[in-house]
Amino acid sequence: MCLARSPVSPPRSSGERASFCLATKPCQGRSLIYIIRYHNVYVKLVVYTHFMPRAFKSPLPPVETGISVGKNLAMIRKKRGLSQAQLAQQIGITQTLVSDYETGRLHLNDEMIIRFAISLGTSADAILGLHGTEGEQETPLRISKRLQKIKTLPSGKQKTVLQALDLALKAVGAEDTPQENR
Repeated sequence: MCLARSPVSPPRSSGERASFCLATKPCQGRSLIYIIRYHNVYVKLVVYTHFMPRAFKSPLPPVETGISVGKNLAMIRKKRGLSQAQLAQQIGITQTLVSDYETGRLHLNDEMIIRFAISLGTSADAILGLHGTEGEQETPLRISKRLQKIKTLPSGKQKTVLQALDLALKAVGAEDTPQENR
């Protein structure tokens, strides 16, 4: 800290009092703080020396997830049986933006990942391709559409459909169909 009195600017007239630097202090390497007395008023002046964050000297290595985030987003959307326009309407954006995200022209930010995850009924890890797909079987679109129709039925009709499905699976020799409380 410099406590020596050094004039900042010379007085312009005899009636004007000179400004003096009473103290300087470096502040976290990004700015300098000056305490200046001008006409018997003390002023704190902060001068920023860095305006932009510095770039990394060496770039980070790419993360290998196997599939791009946009392609993964498109795959999940198609699996849910939604068009780009339907998904865009659910989220509150335009169809063009959904297309740009899926093709990789735009990168997803954290808020958009959350919006897509909620609308698609999946996790952010699934959208980013971070979940393990080993051993997991994807439900075909035709089956998931039928399951969505069954979910909309009243509970009595759902039980009837599930009983018929159990009988059909038993007839074709499927092993251990789950029994529900009836």
